[in-house]
Amino acid sequence: MLIGPWLRALPRTGTDLVDAWSHGRVWWYRLPLLAWMVWLALTLTADRSYQHLFSAINLSIHEMGHVVFGPFGMTLMVLGGTILQCLAPFAAALVLIKANDLFGIPFCATWLGTNLCYVAVYMADARARVLPLVSIGGGDAYHDYEYLFSSWGVLGADTAIAGLVTVIAVLVLWTAVAAGAWILWRMYRVNA
Repeated sequence: MLIGPWLRALPRTGTDLVDAWSHGRVWWYRLPLLAWMVWLALTLTADRSYQHLFSAINLSIHEMGHVVFGPFGMTLMVLGGTILQCLAPFAAALVLIKANDLFGIPFCATWLGTNLCYVAVYMADARARVLPLVSIGGGDAYHDYEYLFSSWGVLGADTAIAGLVTVIAVLVLWTAVAAGAWILWRMYRVNA
């Protein structure tokens, strides 16, 4: 069953939900993860192209997205990299919900924020095309967003679109940090 036992009780507020889940759980061993989430948020807010632990994972999932969406036509195949890399954190969050781990949700949201940062960097490069590109199976690599934005007639707005995605990415990162900190605070309060 996908829904954790803590969700079945349907508490009246989010605080009730977190408090019910927190009872008997240790908060302090999740603190290093929260510190890492804060560090990622700080670092990626300053430099969205910063390479970190998720970077290679994100790129691998992105490239797999092209393969997975390949049978559905050129546009979906090209967009499939971004789709799959942004869906992966949602899938991981569902697994953690099933495993009854509420703290995993903000952790996965942080992962989503890292993906959105790189999507913004990639989008902003659509006209400039200075980023190194990867090609599965060799051959000439193409720039996903140069192709998509050209097809959609918005290539001249690449940096503006990237700016909007950047704002969303930073909001996701800092919301995840705030949610993670709040969950740890509630765990501390419930078990103090």
